[in-house]
Amino acid sequence: MLVNNINETVLTTGPTCNVIERNETGCPLGFPCIHGYCMNETEAAGNFMRFRCGTCCERNCSSHGLCVVDEEAKSTCSCDWGYSGDYCEVTDGPTGNLATLPAKDVWKNKEYFFVLLLLILLISGILTIYFLWRRKAAVVMRLVDKYQIWRENSNAPCQYDAFVSYRTQDPDESFVYKQLRRKLEDEAKLKLCLHGRDFTPGEAIANNIISAVNNSRYTILILSPRFVESEWTRFEYQVAQRSMLQLRHRIIPVLFEDFEIQNSDPNLRLILSTITYLKWDPEQSTRFWEKLNLILNKNS
Repeated sequence: MLVNNINETVLTTGPTCNVIERNETGCPLGFPCIHGYCMNETEAAGNFMRFRCGTCCERNCSSHGLCVVDEEAKSTCSCDWGYSGDYCEVTDGPTGNLATLPAKDVWKNKEYFFVLLLLILLISGILTIYFLWRRKAAVVMRLVDKYQIWRENSNAPCQYDAFVSYRTQDPDESFVYKQLRRKLEDEAKLKLCLHGRDFTPGEAIANNIISAVNNSRYTILILSPRFVESEWTRFEYQVAQRSMLQLRHRIIPVLFEDFEIQNSDPNLRLILSTITYLKWDPEQSTRFWEKLNLILNKNS
């Protein structure tokens, strides 16, 4: 038995249907009319039945839509999401398929991608250079301290074994003159440069400091809360640090009294983060002097 009236919408994705003989005007129940043929909807597309029908979808909706035949036998395109137009040929915004865009639009999208990629690489490169620059001094100081390329390897000997940088205030000054000088000069027979004793009178303090550092194998920093507050001691360890980076000097930090390292000068923090310091402990003074003498006499 044939059904003369088709009351349901018929969908097809095929091309414009061919002209057929209209000997038959309907399909059996459950067999939709597709491309002018009655097809079993449970079978794969293209497995057409022998029945013909009088209504077929006459609109080519490309690969982005379905051809719809309504009850009035009018063919329209039901487009996929992201597409529009009479034949689903228009891409709506970024949701469309890049492959369906015009060539110039595809190239424009690629240009945007390459520009974004270059910006990311540029920013990454700048940040890398910046952080390497921040770490440069620390790396150099570690290498210098590790391989110990000092002035003693040259032919010209230094005038002093060590320049002592300290705050001219007790108990710092008393420690330098009553203990450090006695242990290193009187007992170990080393020669120290003490600014209260050896600086040239009438000469600018800055020039005396530079001369003391340049004419000493080491600079000993007597660190304390009073030390970090002084502008002159700051200048002294900055000069010593610069000389160290020029492979001509070595710094020996001595932690005489505890202080807030994180609140100190950045150069001093860098020194303490790259060079192992000695900590003064009156109860273990013998071990302290042994270590200090070992360092000072290592390359003498």
